[in-house]
Amino acid sequence: MKHNLFIVIMLPFLLLLNGCASSSANTRDIACKFAKNEISLQLKSPSTAKFSACITEPSKQYLGRFIATGDVDAQNSFGAMIRSPYVCKVTTLGKTEFDTEGECYFESDEEYFDIILDMDFGGSNK
Repeated sequence: MKHNLFIVIMLPFLLLLNGCASSSANTRDIACKFAKNEISLQLKSPSTAKFSACITEPSKQYLGRFIATGDVDAQNSFGAMIRSPYVCKVTTLGKTEFDTEGECYFESDEEYFDIILDMDFGGSNK
């Protein structure tokens, strides 16, 4: 009897936790898609873009902000395929609304790239 009571009491909590994990993963996926779209807008040839796996981490400093990082292979203005690491600061505005506040950078923009990582995580990737 005690075993059944334990299951009845714990089941709603377990379902709630599972729903929260799923929601968080969904938010991260949407943040990655948003970041990739914003990075595509900065490319010379966006139709050639091939993105590696996007990694999102919640900011340690700001609630509702994620840092999305990854690599994109795309043609430059000479037609050569170039790999460029990128970082985007993505802020959630609602369940499906996001904003980068214009802060998506390639690693070649080293100053800005490191500023975002320092600001949100307290240390750069280097």
